[in-house]
Amino acid sequence: MPQVTFDFPPTVFSALRKAPEEFAAEMRLAAAIHWYSQGMVSQGKAAEIAGLNRARFLDELFRRKVPAIQSTVEELREVCSSTVPVAPWLRLTAAGSHPMGCDDGLSRCRALRGHNRAAVALANKLARIAWAVWKNHTAFEPRAVAA
Repeated sequence: MPQVTFDFPPTVFSALRKAPEEFAAEMRLAAAIHWYSQGMVSQGKAAEIAGLNRARFLDELFRRKVPAIQSTVEELREVCSSTVPVAPWLRLTAAGSHPMGCDDGLSRCRALRGHNRAAVALANKLARIAWAVWKNHTAFEPRAVAA
């Protein structure tokens, strides 16, 4: 793993009441939060930079009063009001199955974990897809996933 080295006078650590290791961890977290708040990195990448899992990173965002969602209300209204047609691969049949037969994983998740957890898993997946499409200014390209 690449390393970056900074030289600080010893008085910095005593002024902040932190050991050098704590200071380094705080710098990583501060950089990750800054880059995330600027929209330069995703939540997952920011958590990785900070050396935390996403749940702990979200806790740090809350603790530091940094919004976890980086979209403005106006951006969300614009997205919601846009008349983007629904792609045929996204439409569900009346029976609730995917027209291309891709709902097996969701059905398995629902059978193993229950309806609510399957719904949350699907919402999480759709939110990550929507964020990636919006962030990269690209159209969504569905890919077949081997079972």
